[in-house]
Amino acid sequence: MTALLAPATGSDGPGDEPTGRFGVAAAPSLRGSAEALRSASLARFDPESSDELMPVRVLLEDLCSLAAAAPPEAWCAAELGRTLLESSIGADRAERRQLLEAGMELADLAPTRELAQSLLRSSCQVAEATIHAHGSARAVGGDLVDASGATAGQRRLLQGLHGQLERDGTDDSAMFVARSQRRAASLAPGSRAPRYVARDTAGNEVRSTDFIGRITLYRVWDARCAASVAAHRRDAALLRKHWDLPFELVGISDGEDRRAHLAGLPARGFGGTQIFDGPIGTELADALATSGQASTSSVGRALSAWHEPVAGSSILVDSRGVIRGRDLGHEELDSLILELVHEHRQLLRQREQGL
Repeated sequence: MTALLAPATGSDGPGDEPTGRFGVAAAPSLRGSAEALRSASLARFDPESSDELMPVRVLLEDLCSLAAAAPPEAWCAAELGRTLLESSIGADRAERRQLLEAGMELADLAPTRELAQSLLRSSCQVAEATIHAHGSARAVGGDLVDASGATAGQRRLLQGLHGQLERDGTDDSAMFVARSQRRAASLAPGSRAPRYVARDTAGNEVRSTDFIGRITLYRVWDARCAASVAAHRRDAALLRKHWDLPFELVGISDGEDRRAHLAGLPARGFGGTQIFDGPIGTELADALATSGQASTSSVGRALSAWHEPVAGSSILVDSRGVIRGRDLGHEELDSLILELVHEHRQLLRQREQGL
């Protein structure tokens, strides 16, 4: 971690503004450094952006250097755990490793137990995606073979993070670890996608089985997480590109205010099916009751079925309902979608031939 966390180069003179790599002025505060990292992460979702931002590695150097000398109140204002987690959305493999290493280093440096716990939890969630960052399960002779590239070392790393959290001895930490373990196992490529029953934004039932026979990309997003919104907007480009293929896009978000959620959707330009995983509200509940669907005010929660994946998570499911990729980058998703469409068509031809 020494190279990753090396301090930025100094200024030209004692009275000069401090400068980071490439002669660019370093962030003057820990919060400013965190915001710079978020801005760089958002830029990866804008293919037309002409901004020249410093690499994630360099931004992490500045962030960690500032954190080492910052007081607890500066750490709280910077929301470092949240910053690292949001910055991992859409990151490539190298960037995700750098973010994970920085999260663990910052947890060691944290001035309070609460801040250390927050960073360890964020590191766990980044590590879950890192385990499966090398791609999907692939089909061989009709069977699925794990091609995720997960190594024993990566799994031990996640187990070590779980152990650090469990030593905290609180119920919250134990519950977080249990849920993280379930996500790491049940959302791995090659696993059968968890079943769910939920409602879309119009109040219609949506079931996981509705998408059997189609390749489906799920994206968890949250209006409070700009990177998750930007990632899902980029997903819509895949939907437009593959409009003539058996491909579906499903967004999942929750919240307490369904009316506000609906009001903000048109401007986001997501497309696809949108599941609102929160309370449906009295207006829709009354309408359902009037139409003879007085069964519930909510049908179920897709997020609960999937053990509460963090905002920004993406899961690609094949036409048979099997997870084939998790938290992949845009180009990887595009390539894998085409591969799964080809595989689906081969399966259909084999069935037609009675094979």
